[in-house]
Amino acid sequence: MEFPLDVKKVFRCVFGLQTHFVDLTHEAPVSEVPAHKVLGGLYPEKFFFQGKDKVILINTGYEALTTEFCRFVIAHVAGHYVLHFGHEEAYKSMELMKPNFALSRPTFCNLLDQHRPLEIQASHYASAILMPRGEIFRLSTSQKLLDLYGQTHVLCQRFGVSQQILELRLQQLEAELRHAGHTYPSYPMPVSTELLKF
Repeated sequence: MEFPLDVKKVFRCVFGLQTHFVDLTHEAPVSEVPAHKVLGGLYPEKFFFQGKDKVILINTGYEALTTEFCRFVIAHVAGHYVLHFGHEEAYKSMELMKPNFALSRPTFCNLLDQHRPLEIQASHYASAILMPRGEIFRLSTSQKLLDLYGQTHVLCQRFGVSQQILELRLQQLEAELRHAGHTYPSYPMPVSTELLKF
């Protein structure tokens, strides 16, 4: 597998999802959130954006859109498709979503909802797709996460992600390792707790 991952190609080939870049500030409103705060969206099967369904929509009108952030948003939106599309009843029974919320219709992501369980799941999926555990450990000679902190700039370039997204992925991996019984020192640098603030 080549890195940085070509997320548009992967999700097109595997799931048939097409990525479209549109300035939503010049379109009819797509959600109750102001267009300049919408990061992206998903038009699943049988819901059409400009005549096409199965669309990942990236809002070029979002002011903080960078190449790295864009790649993360594409993977995040695809995460909603893979993890949540068509599974409303299961998520409602676990009380992870509001009773009137539906995942089998267009869904839009914004910074205001970043702490909802489904958004956290999609963000975790995105970081795992962009930075697979095996590839991160392959780059570390001792297979210790702490050793990777001296390589953050190299890792960001390798995976095509921002420093904050990389730090979040390392946090996830540390939590998984601790859960499995491994002990590692705490991170030597402060790590942002905000999922999508760049």
